[in-house]
Amino acid sequence: MDKSINIGKVAKMFGISPEALRYYERLNIVVPKHEGEGKYRCYSRLDVTHLFKTRFLQSMGFDLTTIREENSEGMSQEDWLAHVDRRQDALERDIEKAQRTLEILNTYRQSVSELSERVGVYRHMVMPAMLFLNFSDEQEAMNTAPEALAEIKKWADLYPTVRYAFMFTKESLQPGAQRSTGKRGMIMQLEAAQKMNVVCNDYIRFLPEKTCIYTIVPCDLNQKASNTMLGDVMGYIQKQGLSMAGNAYGTWLFTSNENSGIKYYEVLIPIGERLNNE
Repeated sequence: MDKSINIGKVAKMFGISPEALRYYERLNIVVPKHEGEGKYRCYSRLDVTHLFKTRFLQSMGFDLTTIREENSEGMSQEDWLAHVDRRQDALERDIEKAQRTLEILNTYRQSVSELSERVGVYRHMVMPAMLFLNFSDEQEAMNTAPEALAEIKKWADLYPTVRYAFMFTKESLQPGAQRSTGKRGMIMQLEAAQKMNVVCNDYIRFLPEKTCIYTIVPCDLNQKASNTMLGDVMGYIQKQGLSMAGNAYGTWLFTSNENSGIKYYEVLIPIGERLNNE
């Protein structure tokens, strides 16, 4: 290695852009000498060593502020271990979230891959306990109250554990009911909510575990989700002599470009004699 190396060669050596090296310099992490009439940056062996260390620490997720502090001033073993422990805790949380995401992705893929087998097929299953955050246009508070908007943002940050959903009231699905669109919101399983310290409040509804009819229903691409798209499954429930035991919930599954576009929704309709005040 030459006594000093220019910025272009150093950038190629580390596989980063010259601008990244200039950013390190602005942060006083690695500050090369400026030599010659053009004041070109010249990196010494020690500068390159600091860059190797900087990239190593970045690869483990340490932020540049921490790296700069360690680079310029050093730390006690106790202080540095505290930084390491915090990074380890954050990484373990990231891994846990990635594992949850993979489980959700596997389930989602199975639903999409079995689309043709599930449309129009009505399965009896147990819906796990859930929480539903209602931000329908009918709820003025959701558009104005700061605490309500903060709740929506909190839930949005929890994707993909949270799913965008719609709700149809039991009354809107009875024979003769007028056409109506579902109430919009987000839904998540109670087990996941408890792990993330999400609790019920004025905007969040608790949905107890229930036996449901599960199916996938199609909807025209340009049509809003409405109670009319559940006509077939409601007909099945009536023919089977079953009764609804609460509101119906649906989540978007897939949008197909076939037949001018079709949206598919997964739907859960609680059944049984046990009624509750939702």
